[in-house]
Amino acid sequence: MIIFGWGHVKKKTYGPVIRHTCNHCHNIDNWYLIKISTWFTLFFVPIFPYKINYLLVCPICSWGIELEKNDFKQLIKIVEINMLLLNDKITYDEYKKLVANNTKQRAIETSSESDKSTKQITKKEPNISSNKKTNRKKSKTKFPKN
Repeated sequence: MIIFGWGHVKKKTYGPVIRHTCNHCHNIDNWYLIKISTWFTLFFVPIFPYKINYLLVCPICSWGIELEKNDFKQLIKIVEINMLLLNDKITYDEYKKLVANNTKQRAIETSSESDKSTKQITKKEPNISSNKKTNRKKSKTKFPKN
């Protein structure tokens, strides 16, 4: 007899990313970066993840924004810098320099990606009526707290 299942959830909280006003609870606080993986299990042992959600979550009411994987990877760098400051590993002046360097690096990466995307758009017919945001999807669900 083989026992299998799905729905085993692992949640990893990376840390504070950005100070933001929540549209749900209207509080201002540091939002957290969270990765939620849903796993397939065999004999109650997680084997592989079949669904991964990347979230930016309000710590007060647990509402959040679902992120794309690339956005999540960029925000991990900001979390690392924030954690260095919170743990007194760097001074505030060093923090500002690191954030400025990270922002410049993201701007360079974004401009190179936009060059690639404009090349792709010229190959296709542009869709003028589309106002779709590709970076973030607003979530309508409430995410579990830590």
